[in-house]
Amino acid sequence: MKRTDFLINNGFSTRGLMLLQHISVIVVTSLFLFCGAAKAQQQPADTESAEACDAQILTGGYGYSFSGFSGPYKTTTSFFISSVPTSPEEAAEVGEGRVGAVGLATFDGAGGLTVRDTLARSGTKAIRHAGAGTYSVNADCTGHASMDLTLDPLRPDPNSPVTVDFEHLEFDFMIVPGEHGREFSFIVTHQGITNQTLCTGAMPDCTPKPTQPMQTGVSLSIGDEACSDASLQGTYGLVSTGTNLTDPLAPFSNANVGFRVFDGAGQITAGTDTALQNGAIVPATDRRGTYSVRPDCTGTAARNLAGGGNTFDLVVVAGGRQAYFLRTQNLAITNVFLKKGPGRFVMHSSDATPPSDASADDDSGND
Repeated sequence: MKRTDFLINNGFSTRGLMLLQHISVIVVTSLFLFCGAAKAQQQPADTESAEACDAQILTGGYGYSFSGFSGPYKTTTSFFISSVPTSPEEAAEVGEGRVGAVGLATFDGAGGLTVRDTLARSGTKAIRHAGAGTYSVNADCTGHASMDLTLDPLRPDPNSPVTVDFEHLEFDFMIVPGEHGREFSFIVTHQGITNQTLCTGAMPDCTPKPTQPMQTGVSLSIGDEACSDASLQGTYGLVSTGTNLTDPLAPFSNANVGFRVFDGAGQITAGTDTALQNGAIVPATDRRGTYSVRPDCTGTAARNLAGGGNTFDLVVVAGGRQAYFLRTQNLAITNVFLKKGPGRFVMHSSDATPPSDASADDDSGND
């Protein structure tokens, strides 16, 4: 009341005062509605309340990486390398030990998929597969996939002693909320692999034998554009874990954290790691090398070491912002993850001679 008298006494008419009050109500109401709309727009994208999941949400190419173990586990050493079978019956039951893979799955948006992968398992050099399968997606964005693979005729490995190999793989997956089908995680539920002991026996049996998988993985869309060497360019952080079975009598585990610099033209120009081998830090060596990326975003890489360095199969994902590598030579089973940061830094050039390595291969666990 006092405020009204003050306004009237200072020249405001009663009509003007009522108009001012009406304007104030309109302004306050408009601000309330605006804030409410803004709040609705700022709701986290990961609620995905309006996005229904079905087979169409997975369309195009997805790179993936998975690792873990396959049983049965008859002894503790089977986590590294399978026990030597003493009979045909036992040979059919021996587990595969540690397993690692990288690959490319292409979904057609209607329940069908094609697959190309590289599988490394204990006691056997990494093998390249190709095949096809089916998938289904539930309304809650969970799903299931099943596929049958054999040796990839488009990526033959002349150094592989394996001439016949089959893999049956099934996994349950969960599409990551808020990513519109661009990312999913998965767990292998069924896995059958050719037992090479039986396949090369007097009465060859190369059909895939069931194992007891304990393997999980991640998958990201490769993006909408074809890949090339330019897809990997800049500085990428690196983490890796795995095992090395070059000496089956002395297997060891390894882990690395570091970075790599890709020049976008097929050269790994710099990099360093902190590496652990069976819990002990090992000296870092030269991390430079070469790489090649195909239009489908799969590829290969190698380190520059005297006599030939570590080799990898790879898949580029997320439009080049990430990549999955798998070490392929000897009996090493190491999954490597690379991720590009939002910025970049320049490595200072040096005329110093890089560390030399006279061995034909680096089996220190460094990747």
